[in-house]
Amino acid sequence: MYLKENRVKDKKSNNIREYLRIMESYREGGKIKKRVIAKLGRLDLIPKGQLLRMSKKLARYAGEEVYMENEIEAKESFIFGPLILIRKIWEELGIGEIIGEEIGERVFVLTSCRLLSPQSEHGLSYFLKEYYVCDKRGRRWEAEWRDDIVERLYATDGRDRVKAEWGKLKRWYRTLDKLIERKEEIELRIYERVKNLFSIKVDIIFYDITSTYFEGNGAKGIADYGYSRDEKGRNKQILLGIVLADGLPIAHHVFAGNISDKTTIDSVTEDLQKRFKLRNIIFVADKGISTNDNIKKLRELEYKYIVGVSMRNVAEGKEILSSSSNYEWREYSKGVKYSEIKIGDERWILVDSEEKRGYEGRMREVWMEKGGKELEELKGRVRKGKLKEEKKIAYYLGSISKKYHVKRYFDWKIGEGKFEFWVDEKKLENEKGYEGKYLLRSTDSKLTTEDIIREYKQLWEIESCFREIKDFIKIRPHRTERRVRAHIFIAVLAYLIEKVLQRRIRKGGGRITGQDALEFTKSVKVIDIEAGKNILKLVTQKIDKISEEIFNLFGIKLPRGFKETSVLTKNDFIQRDLFY
Repeated sequence: MYLKENRVKDKKSNNIREYLRIMESYREGGKIKKRVIAKLGRLDLIPKGQLLRMSKKLARYAGEEVYMENEIEAKESFIFGPLILIRKIWEELGIGEIIGEEIGERVFVLTSCRLLSPQSEHGLSYFLKEYYVCDKRGRRWEAEWRDDIVERLYATDGRDRVKAEWGKLKRWYRTLDKLIERKEEIELRIYERVKNLFSIKVDIIFYDITSTYFEGNGAKGIADYGYSRDEKGRNKQILLGIVLADGLPIAHHVFAGNISDKTTIDSVTEDLQKRFKLRNIIFVADKGISTNDNIKKLRELEYKYIVGVSMRNVAEGKEILSSSSNYEWREYSKGVKYSEIKIGDERWILVDSEEKRGYEGRMREVWMEKGGKELEELKGRVRKGKLKEEKKIAYYLGSISKKYHVKRYFDWKIGEGKFEFWVDEKKLENEKGYEGKYLLRSTDSKLTTEDIIREYKQLWEIESCFREIKDFIKIRPHRTERRVRAHIFIAVLAYLIEKVLQRRIRKGGGRITGQDALEFTKSVKVIDIEAGKNILKLVTQKIDKISEEIFNLFGIKLPRGFKETSVLTKNDFIQRDLFY
């Protein structure tokens, strides 16, 4: 059955008339014939409204809806593409299942927020307002604002800072609390899943540590003063240790801010043995933990190791550097050479890099210039009598030295009301001898020297991990130890998602980063369309070639759209099937 327009010539006026008829085809005597079921009249005489109403009714009988132009209005649009990728990795790693569905879906929201729009729980509604964030069954989380949000837009007394009701924030804080209660179990199960899924190597483990600071007093019981890598020595801080295997974080540890890097090794190695059952491994770490006590600890655990060595502070390092002109050098790569020295059962490897020497030489020139200016300013203050006491002069001198390492290049004399300084040529020449070089020590006898250097250089990937996680963390407002630890856990989960995303892209032949993939796919949006009494959700289909390739790599077919079946309220979700 179908509609057909018939063009008929009128005998009286000789004009062509168009008639609308309902036709059907039928078979008779082995032949297909057609006949008229109903005549709807001349098209030029049927009112437009009547035709439209007719078409809507016919569409409804077919199980579809037809909307007029004046019945359709685009209401809102939300970024959706990155959430599809994050959900894909989330399900692949089974994180929701490991955490538990109810809490897991809330953790998914917090983790997605850290990846796409890092901010505290106070700003979560901004993220939910911009992105279409839903659970694995397609139920969307709505932005939740204070009831007096409009009034606060005009507030002048500072009341506009917090836009969310405390009662609405509490459920997100409860999520953090419940997550951290099971941190060790969750972390272990994710590690086991990742290990099996990607066949990651756990024979070599990388460990490094960094600091991140608080504004104000910080979290009681964990925030304290210590060596700050953020140059925020006046702020309390915490230490964060990350354990990586094959480029992916498998564990993290949070320490009090006054803990020394080298003292963290006991708890980390104990955790690797007891919780992860990792015994026959090579432990790779930077020079911050390379102390005699830590080396002894690694030997007791029968761990082989590759560790960096501070040539300035270790007797063997100074001796090796002073004799470097007598060594036989081999090429590692263009501009990089190495020499290996045997001391007992250890292999000591001195590496010399032209690129590193150029960088460190430029840094020395910057430090000498800036440090020299501040030393000159200090000298002027002393000369003018603004600084007289030797202790105060020494205090400011120490501050300058800490910032620009001036004691490596300058020498000075201080006394009551006196300060003089000059470039020490012997110190300067000695400092140039360190530039471009780094020293490793290892007990592994099977790896080649080139392999040892290569594995140690992978440790530098943790620096990237630290930068991203510290960007994610933004722990400044948190005041309780439990919340700080949970917030960092969320940041580590976000980093894991990003790295697995990147790994999957590289495996498919792509060269972009995980963050690039999330950025490109922002072009995929969900658009709210109000059509009559219905709210339709349409997913943009026309996307750029890069986004298309990214989705193809993951075998993702974009849903065209979906329809809400009831009104969405603050406390209810609408069931929608979005993911195939």
